[in-house]
Amino acid sequence: MFAVIDIETTGGNMQTDRITEIAIIVHNGQRIIEEYSTLINPLRPIQPFVMALTGISNEMVQDAPTFEEVVDRIHLLTENRIFVAHNVNFDYGFLKSEFKRAGKTFRRKTLCTIHTSKKVFPNKRSYGLGNICKELEIEIHDRHRAHGDASATAILLEKLLFNDKKKIIKDLLKGELATTHLPSNIAESLVDELPEETGVYYFLNEKGQIIYVGKSKNIRERVISHFRNDSNSSAALKMKEQIHDITYEVTCNELIALLKESDEIKRWMPEFNKSQRRQKYRYGLYSEFDQDGYYNFKIDLLHPSRNPIRKFRSKVRAEKFLEMLMTKNDIGLSYKKIYDADYYNERVDVALSKYVYPHESFLIIEHGRMDDEKVVILIENNEYKGYGFFNPLFTGNNLETIKECVVDYRDNPDVQRILLAYLKKNKKQSNILPL
Repeated sequence: MFAVIDIETTGGNMQTDRITEIAIIVHNGQRIIEEYSTLINPLRPIQPFVMALTGISNEMVQDAPTFEEVVDRIHLLTENRIFVAHNVNFDYGFLKSEFKRAGKTFRRKTLCTIHTSKKVFPNKRSYGLGNICKELEIEIHDRHRAHGDASATAILLEKLLFNDKKKIIKDLLKGELATTHLPSNIAESLVDELPEETGVYYFLNEKGQIIYVGKSKNIRERVISHFRNDSNSSAALKMKEQIHDITYEVTCNELIALLKESDEIKRWMPEFNKSQRRQKYRYGLYSEFDQDGYYNFKIDLLHPSRNPIRKFRSKVRAEKFLEMLMTKNDIGLSYKKIYDADYYNERVDVALSKYVYPHESFLIIEHGRMDDEKVVILIENNEYKGYGFFNPLFTGNNLETIKECVVDYRDNPDVQRILLAYLKKNKKQSNILPL
């Protein structure tokens, strides 16, 4: 039995946007059994471009039920049914987020009609709902409204089922665990109950000791990937033999998961995180001005009173990095004869900007685990100090009050690389607050 679903939303962000309309068509594979659709009050404004696309206005939803008022009906209509949607990750992800806000868990087996169409109907020009329906002569009434798109998707599902001579859909619905070989001491129910959320997970041995730490945007999916039948390297097999339990911690976003993973690996030194657990950094790259006012680079042993540009495990690695930096950016010693000090130093600053923080002390503010929560990451005097959660309703915009929410974590070069990669990716940096 299938539940064919389409939703409309206030925007495309699952963390901050909400559902404005939902349609569910219960289908037994041959015909429609039941239909349900309703507008939903999202309790927040609809973005203008979405109103233009869907025709759903703020006035249309102001008297509609909230999601919490229809959540039980949605649960009953989808329970024990295959969740079908065109681009299923979008609809499924939004519903999971809405269920979570309502204090409920939502997990269904899914089928994506885009992915399935590519396999059953190969070589089509486009697989967007409008285009694939046009090619298959499926008429869409009320495009970009939940019921219209869900009805078209239901007809598309019928055509997929009828034309699926190679039993592709049956294979897709076997589930992830069908292609896995679980550790002998791990029950399928334990893996099946893992959350499909971002966070950190732990493999424990018979004594309860952590032997591996990992992070993922989907904990359950990532854990299952460890146990695929094709994951048969000697290290993977050895680890699987030792796993007796799996625990996890859900985080609010991938950045916090990365920071948490790095800290936990350094803290517990798990046997199977060999490459990440190394933490002996002995050398640093430093800069200073010479008597002519030019930047000079120096590689030296680390010292508590000095902040290096970057830390290295060996002098050789530091030398290779410096050679790459100078060659790639035309700031080698020979260029001091060509450039004056101001121009040369400006080039050095540009080259180093990729490897240093934009401010000496600053906060990163990101969304938290719930709608009314934020997470703050503190960098002070170019050192990562940790992160913590806060409610803006209680702290306001007082940066000192927000800083007090930070829980201490240890700085290390891996964390610096994580944060620099995040800052490079988020170039607008509207959530970066200098101190």
